Amino acid sequence: MKDTKEEIFGVTFLLIRPNGEILMQLRDQHAPKYPNMLCIPGGTTDSGESVSACLLREVDEEYAIKLRKTDCKEVLRYKLSYGRTAVVYICKIGMEVAPKLQEGRAMKWMLLSEIQKHTLAFEQNQILVAMERHV
Repeated sequence: MKDTKEEIFGVTFLLIRPNGEILMQLRDQHAPKYPNMLCIPGGTTDSGESVSACLLREVDEEYAIKLRKTDCKEVLRYKLSYGRTAVVYICKIGMEVAPKLQEGRAMKWMLLSEIQKHTLAFEQNQILVAMERHV
């Protein structure tokens, strides 16, 4: 599927360490959608922005991590109940990478088995089954 400039995409990224831990974010109480809920971080494309450019921008904005497009792999696209297409990326990072929380209330490294015990924001629980084969 080709990125279009007209459609707004939700972009979700799983930052994964070699030991299988995934960086999760706890949204703050002032978030307009899904306050105080655990989520796989991400954002939405700006006008005229490609999905991959949004991915790199969001990783930097949320955690001050500079990635290259080649560090990440698109693994899933799905429709949210409110009509937006969500694009999911896996980005493998080294154990030495130290994210700095810049958005949300908290962050935590978690294993997929831990994440599966939670109800996630943005209908993200449907991502988890697909992630089992990529983690």
